[in-house]
Parts: sequence; C-alpha cells; structure tokens
Amino acid sequence: MADKDFTFVEKPEGSDPAVYGNYLLTYGALRATSVLDMVTQVLAGLGPGDKIKSLTLVGHGGPGYMSVGTSNFFLTAPANQNVDGKYIDVGNLNNQNPLIQLRCKFAQGSTVHLQGCNVGANKEGAKLVYKLNKFLQCVDEVIAPSGVVSLLGSIGDNQVSKKGDTAPPKPISPYFFKRYKKNYK
Repeated sequence: MADKDFTFVEKPEGSDPAVYGNYLLTYGALRATSVLDMVTQVLAGLGPGDKIKSLTLVGHGGPGYMSVGTSNFFLTAPANQNVDGKYIDVGNLNNQNPLIQLRCKFAQGSTVHLQGCNVGANKEGAKLVYKLNKFLQCVDEVIAPSGVVSLLGSIGDNQVSKKGDTAPPKPISPYFFKRYKKNYK
C-alpha cells in the first residue's frame, strides 16, 4: 500500500513545439492520448490498497477546460471541446466520463493539478476546479493556473478548490488581462 504521484503530458499528434518543450521539463512523465487513456494508466499503476497522492496534467487549456491528448494548440478552443474524449470541462463531468473511475482513489492530502494555460481563469475556471473537486469526491485540492504556462513555469495566481468547499472560489482574471489593466488604465 503506497501513495503514488502521477504526471501526464499530452502525447503529440503532430509537431506542436509547446508540447515537445513540456517533454523536456517532464522527463519521466506518462503520456496520454485521451482522458480514458490517462485513467487507464493511473488504474494500471495502482496496486491493491494504493492511493493517488497527486495527479498532474500538463497540456493546453483555456478558462474552464483542460486538454488531455489533443496536443494541438489550435484545437484547444471551446468550440472543439469534448472531441474524442480529449478534454476535461464542467460540461463533461458526468457518469460517462472515465474520470469517474478515479473517485475515492485519492490519499489524504491529495491534489489534482491542471497545468494548462488559463485553465483556472474567470468564472469558468473557478467552476471547473470546484466541480472537478466535487466530482472526484476524495481529493483535498484541485489547482489550476489563471495565467500562461511555459517552459519556465506558470505566471499568475492559482485557482484552488478545497475539499469541503460549498461554492466555487472567487473568479480570477487571466494574468495577462490583469497586467494589461494595471499598465494601461
């Protein structure tokens, strides 16, 4: 029985330099082609009695959605969400989502980190971290950045929903928008 950490990076379907750059920073991370593929790999990595300590997804995103497997920046837009089970968003957190298989497989003190650009930004990002936390039931924190994620890390504040929250957290504007407003008022 052990608590395990899982980090996934989108598996490229083409030549997206941003994802290849993430490969360099996440050497040893697992590669996922879809939400189902990621869940299957997590379940295969858990032994009897094992729990998930942390689950980190690195890929493209936007306010309120995280890409898992598209690895194509141009497909990462609200109009393209839910294509072939390659996104996590508020609209697909239901009983048909493969993530349901991870319910209550998380250890005490566990985190889910959605490491994609602006995933935690605006009302949509606040709703996503809150609903994902409720959907997975036993996670202590769901975290997503409000700003851009690059090879050097993320810029901006993190949106966080904790176990026991009774409402979505206060929305955070995307980092670049806050900076624009501050510098050009």
